[in-house]
Amino acid sequence: MRPICLTLKNLGPYEDQTIHFDRLEHAKTFLIAGPTGSGKTTIFDAITFALYGSGASDDRDVESMRSDFADPNEPTEVDFTFEHQGLVYHIIRKPKQTLNKKRGSGQKEYGSEGVLDIYKHDQKIDEIKRLREINLKIESVLQINREQFVQVILLPQGDFQHFLLAPSSEKESVLRKIFKTQLYQRWADFLNDMKKQQGKQYLDWQNDIQKSLDNVQWLSDFKPGAKTIDDQQIKLLKHQQKHVQNQLAHKKKQLQTMRDQAARAKQRLEHDQQINQQIDDLNQSKQKLQSLNHQSKDYDQLSNQIQNLKWAQQLKPSYERNEDLKRQLKQHQSQLNQTDQDLSDAQKNQKDVQTKADQLEKQKTNQEKLQNERAVLTKERPSFEQMDQLKQQVKNADESLAQSQSKVKMLRTNLDDLTTEDQKLTDAIKQQPQIQTDLYLAQQKQRDLERSKKDLKHLFDLQSQLDDLNQRIKINQSDLKRVQKLVSSRKKRADELHQQQLQGQIVNLVQQLKPGTPCPICGSKQHPLPAHVQQIEPVADKAVKAADQNLSNAHDQQSQLTTQIKERQEQQKQLTNQLSDGLNALLTAMKNLQIKPDSRELVSIQSDLRKASETNDKSLKHVQSKLNQIKQQQTQHENDQHHITEQKETLDQAQKQLQSAQNEAQKYQVRLSDVKHNLPNGFPDIQALDHRLADLNQQIDDYQQAVDANHQKLHQIETTIASLAATKTSLEEQIKNSHDEQQNVSNQLKQAVHDHQSIDQIGTLIDLIHQVDQLDRKEKQLEEYQNQVQKLQAEIKAQANAIGAHDKIDLKHDQKQIDHLSEQLNQFENDYDQQNQRFTLNDATSKQIQNDLSQINKHADKIHQLDLLVTTVTGNNDVKLGLERYVLRAELIRILAAANHHFKSLSSGRYVFALHSSSGAYQKNTGLEVDVYDDDVGKRRSVHTLSGGEKFIASLSLALALGEVIQEESGGINIDTLFIDEGFGSLDRESLDVAMNTLDRLNGEHQMIGIISHVESLQSRIPYQIRVHKQIDGKSTAKIVTPETAH
Repeated sequence: MRPICLTLKNLGPYEDQTIHFDRLEHAKTFLIAGPTGSGKTTIFDAITFALYGSGASDDRDVESMRSDFADPNEPTEVDFTFEHQGLVYHIIRKPKQTLNKKRGSGQKEYGSEGVLDIYKHDQKIDEIKRLREINLKIESVLQINREQFVQVILLPQGDFQHFLLAPSSEKESVLRKIFKTQLYQRWADFLNDMKKQQGKQYLDWQNDIQKSLDNVQWLSDFKPGAKTIDDQQIKLLKHQQKHVQNQLAHKKKQLQTMRDQAARAKQRLEHDQQINQQIDDLNQSKQKLQSLNHQSKDYDQLSNQIQNLKWAQQLKPSYERNEDLKRQLKQHQSQLNQTDQDLSDAQKNQKDVQTKADQLEKQKTNQEKLQNERAVLTKERPSFEQMDQLKQQVKNADESLAQSQSKVKMLRTNLDDLTTEDQKLTDAIKQQPQIQTDLYLAQQKQRDLERSKKDLKHLFDLQSQLDDLNQRIKINQSDLKRVQKLVSSRKKRADELHQQQLQGQIVNLVQQLKPGTPCPICGSKQHPLPAHVQQIEPVADKAVKAADQNLSNAHDQQSQLTTQIKERQEQQKQLTNQLSDGLNALLTAMKNLQIKPDSRELVSIQSDLRKASETNDKSLKHVQSKLNQIKQQQTQHENDQHHITEQKETLDQAQKQLQSAQNEAQKYQVRLSDVKHNLPNGFPDIQALDHRLADLNQQIDDYQQAVDANHQKLHQIETTIASLAATKTSLEEQIKNSHDEQQNVSNQLKQAVHDHQSIDQIGTLIDLIHQVDQLDRKEKQLEEYQNQVQKLQAEIKAQANAIGAHDKIDLKHDQKQIDHLSEQLNQFENDYDQQNQRFTLNDATSKQIQNDLSQINKHADKIHQLDLLVTTVTGNNDVKLGLERYVLRAELIRILAAANHHFKSLSSGRYVFALHSSSGAYQKNTGLEVDVYDDDVGKRRSVHTLSGGEKFIASLSLALALGEVIQEESGGINIDTLFIDEGFGSLDRESLDVAMNTLDRLNGEHQMIGIISHVESLQSRIPYQIRVHKQIDGKSTAKIVTPETAH
């Protein structure tokens, strides 16, 4: 992939920036230069977004990279053109963003957009507008995804140098992300959790066994001692259970025998109790029968009462009919008396109504005169109606005329008022240009203040970073002093051990010298003066190597701390310069805003900016308020102009209506005068005529209503008299019939009383009739008595037959024997239950123990195997190498093999990478430690001992190798351009020369290499550049610099 052109709009610090990479086509190496925070890496973010729809880093999304200064009407957009394998690809992408609506007011969130055009020989061959299809096409063309693209194209030199020097644990974290080996880590975590669960279960089973043994109820003969182990206790429990089981079987038989004896004694007692009860029941029955016999006279009287009530019950209907007839006679007589009275009243009323009829007949002639007058007046009424109608029309015309006159006057007044008010608005609107100018200046100052606040916030961040860096440098310097002391002490110790080992070797040589044998040092066979040395304790090679290794580790720490201090001091210098430059730029901006800070302290400047912002906000609100008022006045002015035009039109129309109303009023007045002249005398208006007609109608209607009512009432009275006469005749006949029937029924009742043997009074019969409702109760009472007597007689006979010749038995002896047997049985049962309960509980405990033992034996082998597996996978063993690190070790070997091709070439054959072969003291520094083989000295040494330039070459070789490995995994794709991000700021001049020579050598392997750095010395070394300039308003611009345009 070869970039051709990149355009950034409202992205990061770029407002509208185009970078023509094709102008760098002759460059093998080019520099992207600019101060920290100017937007150098944003260029690579834009390329990544154009290709894949997201930025190079996962830390922030592209939506958050929209420029703070972007106009809400202008979108954020990236336009990227690149060439790959003979085709040209042109991509335009817009992220999701909030912009002003294209129509109407307010804002709207617009979704992501994109379009991909593909050209071959300047002719478009394809166009893709769906985002998903664009992403798939790009991945298909480049054959790598976004993560691989970032890893391959952008080489974070500083990160790889840190990776090179980091312990195995940190390398593992980096490689895990690259090669996606999180699965192995999850396996290890899963197996470790499984091991913990299995171990916990194993301990739970053991604890359950111990708790179960503690709950055993021991017999004294089997109770274990305090030091008895669990296995022995389990055997004792088995023996105890077997012994108790035999005892329970024997006691169970004894218990059954005792229960049988007690049952027989209870049966005998129950039989005797039954005999005694039967004797008692017989005596009670005899007493009840004797008591009933004493009541026989009372029940004989009750029987006679029942017979009399049955006789009265038969006569009750006749008695009730006699009483009904008496009531009917009384009622009919009362009705007859009332009918006579009503008939007399009706005949009297008939005479009065007839007299009224005669009077109405005499008024008939006068009524005919009234009817004739009504006919004449009715005929004249339309003329009066016409007169009233004309009066109303005259009145309406006068009112309309008055309204038109009032309306014309009002319209003239309103028009004058509108004209005066409109002239005032016109004078006020003339001030708008000056107020708009004031508003623009206030808004511009507000934006400048906001930019100054952001710059101040950035300065606070820089100050915080600088303070933090100063603290870290102090800590590093303190650690360096400690490590320097450690190096001195370990060097002294190593020298002592070396010297002691040499002395020991000398002692051995002296002791081994024999006459005639050559000296191992000078070769002489004569040894006239052998060295006299004291016998010293020998020093093992292992101790010497350990001291050397400790010294080497201390040197590594010293070198690492020295490098770290230099890097941080360089960062300290850069931050200080950035802080100073930013503060000067901020003070210049404040001076342009006419703000005079009291001091150069950031807190004081912050206070000055806040006060200036508050003052400007008040001024802005005031100007905005005045401008809003003028806008309202403009709207009012337009409305008033419209209203004035409407008012003039309305006034013209009203004047025309006034003239028409005057003509109409005059016409109706003439017509009214003609009609009045032809009206009859005596009635001034139609109301007087209607009043007379109403009076005539009322008199005529009243007379006719009185005649009709008199006729109707006379007819009703005649009908009533006829009805009352018929009712009287009917009642007299009913009274006669009822009287005859009542006499007959009364005679029958008297004859029945006379015929009865024991009753001779009619009053007694009436009393019995009133008691007939008690007949059922008395019959039931008599029946119950007779049934009780019969039942007791039968029971006495049956009980006597059942008892026979038996006498009552004394039960005390039987009860005493039963109590004795029950007491013995209860005691024996309690003993048996206690022993059986103890046996049952112990048996359940024994089964639980056996189950836990079974689980322990069943899972013991699995737990052991799982422990071995966890130890192997996690690396908690002598090798200190887990499964994931083993896999990553193989990947790192691939990377080192690819890196050695570059490292050997770039170091002129002196260095190659090699994995550290021995295990470290801890797992964190085992498995992924990297050494270098130095061909000049012929042995391996730590990467910490490399110089700054050598570390740059080593880390660059690693970065290139990682890219090659990823390219190889992606199908061997071809990358034409690489970017190297930072890693140069910590190099001294000599190391920087080595780095630049290294990059020159790489030019033959890649078509183009871009270096992203803020180091100023690189600008004089690399002629092709993209220079990024940071402006005071938060914006940045980029400029292509070539050897032709440099001067």
